[in-house]
Amino acid sequence: MSRQPPPGDLLARIAEQAIDDDYPLVAARRSTDPPRPTGSRRATLTVFAAAVAVLAVMLTVAAQQTRQAAVQADADRTALIDRIEREQAQLERAQQGVADLTAEIERLQIASQETSQEAVALEARLESLASTAGVEPVSGPGVRITINDAAEGAPATGQIQDSDLQRLANGLWQAGAEAVAINGQRLTSRSAIRTAEQAITVNYRSLSPPYVVTAVGDPSTLPARLLETPAGQHFTDLSSIAGIGFRVDTADALTLPGLSPAILGTLADGQANVEEEQ
Repeated sequence: MSRQPPPGDLLARIAEQAIDDDYPLVAARRSTDPPRPTGSRRATLTVFAAAVAVLAVMLTVAAQQTRQAAVQADADRTALIDRIEREQAQLERAQQGVADLTAEIERLQIASQETSQEAVALEARLESLASTAGVEPVSGPGVRITINDAAEGAPATGQIQDSDLQRLANGLWQAGAEAVAINGQRLTSRSAIRTAEQAITVNYRSLSPPYVVTAVGDPSTLPARLLETPAGQHFTDLSSIAGIGFRVDTADALTLPGLSPAILGTLADGQANVEEEQ
């Protein structure tokens, strides 16, 4: 008959073998095997995978759009650079055109000034020629000289001669007169002062005393300069010796008429006749 363990030992043994010997093996195997997914974990993984897929698609699309945007940006930048270069070239051409126009304007201004100066000189020359030719009237200050024959009973030298008027006209030109007229007859380089049938003629027009000689010039110097000429001395002597009237007055405004074309034509014909006679 086998020996039964005492009651106390039996309780101890039960306590030691309370866990089955296979349980540790099962527990160890479970610890090494991956956990099997449950239903909720599968759903979570499915959503995660879908999100990853969507994100991948979005990243792909974004990358494609970024590449397209970069290509478009390069094209736009190239087009902008080309436009800037074209406008810069156009601006340079415009600036060159402005410079050319400015140079042309300056040249024209210089030419205009030269032309204006030439025009002024030509106008002064024409005025001088017109004054000398007696074509145009001449106005301005000057002197008015009145000469007259001596009273009756005076010596024969007391009568004004054509040579006296010739001397007086030459003396006035010498003293600086710009224009001279005798009894309204304008004197020119072709004017003739002569005696015809006991009358003195100027421009082939008969005159009678008293003779009024008007001369445009500086009234402050013209009388004194006239007296310094041989003509001034001659008339001073005629006045004191022969009693001829000789009076010089200054005038602030005188107008000497121009000669008519008919008189100018007559003077030209008369000058031609004189040259033929010579």
